[in-house]
Amino acid sequence: MKLRPFLLLEAEIRRELSNLDAVREMLRNRKLWDNPDSLVQLEDDPLLLKGVAASIADYYLGVENICKTVAQAIDHQLPSGEDWHKKLLQQASLDIPGLRPSLISQPTYAALDELRRFRHVVRNVYGHLLDPERVAALLARLPQIDTGVRRDIETFLNRLRREATRERRQENVDGPEPE
Repeated sequence: MKLRPFLLLEAEIRRELSNLDAVREMLRNRKLWDNPDSLVQLEDDPLLLKGVAASIADYYLGVENICKTVAQAIDHQLPSGEDWHKKLLQQASLDIPGLRPSLISQPTYAALDELRRFRHVVRNVYGHLLDPERVAALLARLPQIDTGVRRDIETFLNRLRREATRERRQENVDGPEPE
């Protein structure tokens, strides 16, 4: 990958990471991020339950946006069909030699796939019918998932940055390609 497209891709990914930061901070401000007592709060407040469920869905949306950005910028192919969300996440977990490293590791993929399925529930079920225990369990796992997502994305960006820098140095040695 050339340096200029890499820098644009990195900026787009970092913008989406800042949206993940906003979700994390919103939950942290309500004392819900990394709080083992959140189940009690969720059981007692159906509106809070719906808000937390929506925040978990928003977190997944941010990750999915990063996956779409990479699929468009590097893979030049977005999945289609009824299960395109699932296929996109699978595509992001692929290490594609000669094209790009995996965006997310297999453990991160498994955790995100659970969030993807949960987002479908949030979109299709009335808030008062959500299971507080399931929401609390996902909320409890979200800090660990977030750590994995950020680690994987940084690894991905570092590998692409090294490749782009290497290509740039090679261009400087060889000179620009003739048109």
